[in-house]
Amino acid sequence: MAEIQLIVTTPPGQVRVYPFAKDELTIGRAATSDIVLYDPGISRQHARLHRVEDGFEIQDLGSTNGTWLQGQPIERARLAVGQTVRVANSTLRLQPTPATIAEETNPQDVNELTTLLSSSAMEMELPDLSQPRLVVHTRWRTWEVLLTAEATTIGRQNTCQVFLQDSSVSRQHARIIREGATFVLIDLNSHNGTWLNEQRIERHTLRPGDSFKIGEATFVFNAPLANTDLTVQFNQSFALARGARRPVVFIPGFMGSELWLHNERIWPNVKAMFTQPELYQFPSKEPVEARHLVSQIVVIPRLLKIERYSALGDFLCEDLGYERNKDLLEFPWDWRLDLYVAAQKLGEQIERWRDQSADARAPITLIAHSVGCLIARYYVEKLGGQSIVSRMILIGGTHRGMPKALQIFSAFGKQSPLSGIAEPFQRALASTPSVYMLLPTYPAISSSDGKPIDLYRDESWCPGQYRLLLRNALAFYQELSARSKTSTICIFGYGMPTITGATLENPSPDGFWERIRLKMENQGDDTVPEVSARLPNAEIHPVRQHHAALYADNDVKMRLRLELMR
Repeated sequence: MAEIQLIVTTPPGQVRVYPFAKDELTIGRAATSDIVLYDPGISRQHARLHRVEDGFEIQDLGSTNGTWLQGQPIERARLAVGQTVRVANSTLRLQPTPATIAEETNPQDVNELTTLLSSSAMEMELPDLSQPRLVVHTRWRTWEVLLTAEATTIGRQNTCQVFLQDSSVSRQHARIIREGATFVLIDLNSHNGTWLNEQRIERHTLRPGDSFKIGEATFVFNAPLANTDLTVQFNQSFALARGARRPVVFIPGFMGSELWLHNERIWPNVKAMFTQPELYQFPSKEPVEARHLVSQIVVIPRLLKIERYSALGDFLCEDLGYERNKDLLEFPWDWRLDLYVAAQKLGEQIERWRDQSADARAPITLIAHSVGCLIARYYVEKLGGQSIVSRMILIGGTHRGMPKALQIFSAFGKQSPLSGIAEPFQRALASTPSVYMLLPTYPAISSSDGKPIDLYRDESWCPGQYRLLLRNALAFYQELSARSKTSTICIFGYGMPTITGATLENPSPDGFWERIRLKMENQGDDTVPEVSARLPNAEIHPVRQHHAALYADNDVKMRLRLELMR
């Protein structure tokens, strides 16, 4: 854990927390900055914060509106822990990382709610991507190995730099050697081979994003990353022929779209969520429209955190040369809907887009996040999308559900994580078809005596008026194939404390349980376990990042550039 955190506060009082684990951080409006600030007063490359021998320095990078330390303009200055840096309308401050995480409290009235929301923060990892890395994924865990040595050996012998406890792996199975600026993968005459693109290889020069298999382990090679690697230079972008760039459709996840009731934006509207929860009840008394992707961070303590979904489109447009509604379609959807209906609406919107834009008629790449991945898959597999979609990039997908969804339904029992003023909203959420499609479809839930509980087939916990929603959710999953029929890559987070299972104790007379014991492991992105976030035959790209920040992560942006520009 980093000893120092960077606290960034942006209008209107939104707080992000970054562990300062790198030697330097870039700050600016450019989507390739380490700290991206969405403020017109911020220059694209505004400032740099870096470590020195005995502390930290802040440096202005020739910004238009300057960098201010403790109220004074600076070009370069020492920065002490606790001092405030101002850039345009945002502030930055270093502070020691707390030894323990303070437990979030449940607000009991509007005043407590206001205080809690103002102090809640979005966490985002900032890994050092400047070094060549190998990410190793097995069924038990995912980890990273830096390729800083001249040679890195992989095998079953415990002296290997990458040690695999797998009987199908040779004692010294393969080696990665550095040859100048390149890295070469060499099989060491192993018994079962080293496999890349389903071909057994003896020697291969690794390229960024290359994935290979040894035994049951999958490896992903990540080359050193510089900011310029994330962009397409203007002359290159300009030279791309019309239609040469892959058209993209982006589908956000749960609560990632703005909802409007007439001229009122009811989501995101966190105060309304707690003071007028009936607005979110499904079905609505009046028509609700999804108009845009969420363009601000949203933090609901104990339930949900959302980074700006519009950030991904901003990166595609500003740094890869895309244009919204020409070769980029963002799909806002009413996140309360049955995912069948959402997939139908996706198909209708894609059809209109392709009719109206000549740039959208080439084979499409679908990019989706979280539950949006299920919408993408259903559209491709069941609604004819396979004929026009050439590639799916599924980020933090809930392909097998997630045990964390139990927190929503705990409003049916006595152990609600959102007791007090928030509980009515939790009950409103339980009326929406989409949340039933978040429950785990794999063995993750058990009773206190160790017997597995299938939340879809054992309906006793679910109030009678909602059981049809539960059955529809099960039918939805049964229609999807276990393996994707379209070329797919699953990008998922690892290494974050994540709810991976639960034990349910003392069923009450009305069917729900009096106590839920959640199992936490560092095997996911803090929301979706790794086991749910990947499909069996898909390529993978693991990143050490939180669920809500995956689509804003620079490692993910690099992968998107590789996917869309190659």
